[in-house]
Amino acid sequence: MILVRFTVREFKFDEYLLQRSQQACDKLTADERTKKSQLVQWLQNSFGEVLLRWVHLKAIRAFVESVLRYGLPPDFVAILMEPKKKNEKRLRQELRKLYKDLGGAGATEQDDDLPLGIGEAEFYPYVYLNLTLRKQQ
Repeated sequence: MILVRFTVREFKFDEYLLQRSQQACDKLTADERTKKSQLVQWLQNSFGEVLLRWVHLKAIRAFVESVLRYGLPPDFVAILMEPKKKNEKRLRQELRKLYKDLGGAGATEQDDDLPLGIGEAEFYPYVYLNLTLRKQQ
């Protein structure tokens, strides 16, 4: 059995306090709209710069991984590819065949569509970095 207690108090309606409360609420709503529009504008202006720096970091990482994997002097070509979904497996097979001599001893023992290595780490006989630029919904 649940007991509910109420305390009855006298209530005095004050039109002035109600108006002040409504004005404060309206002012806060307007401030929120203004701040939100400023934030959206700042994000739109900054997105290009952030994307540029992110791609630059990816390029630096590709360079460093290539030098670490294949040594000095750096002699490689960086290529950005976006295959169609149905051709991705075929592209990996062709790249693996093309660069099988760079993959080490385990390059030919693996299936053509699987990355080399242990666990979750992807290792291909070429340097592979994923660059996802699709709009998420």
